[in-house]
Amino acid sequence: MLGGMQEPHKDALLKLRVKLIQDMLPDELLEHLTAKKVLTPYMQEKIQAKAVSFRQNSALLDLLPKRGPNAFFIFCAALRDTNQEHLAEQLEHRARSAAPEVRAWRPHGCRDGPCGGGAGSEMDHYFAL
Repeated sequence: MLGGMQEPHKDALLKLRVKLIQDMLPDELLEHLTAKKVLTPYMQEKIQAKAVSFRQNSALLDLLPKRGPNAFFIFCAALRDTNQEHLAEQLEHRARSAAPEVRAWRPHGCRDGPCGGGAGSEMDHYFAL
């Protein structure tokens, strides 16, 4: 079992759900989330089988909170990687304001640390203060 997402992240997804459903471009986004193992290939296929992007986005947002504690960060990184930065920024802002103890996000310094700064999106290498 993957476990769930942190409450501020769930709250951000819920508060911005309508905007995300209306504005997200799901095709490339789903590929990124499957490559990062947030979604299984079966989940991706089920989402893509939906006829319109509105329904695809809704199905994705229904699954995300159950896909583990890192799903929010990977989702935001995937939004950035697919030129949907404005949505990632709104989600991160909402998550920060939902959790006052999380004042900022900053790189965890992995380039000198155990992960060696490997490939992947920049959000793979962040942690909350």
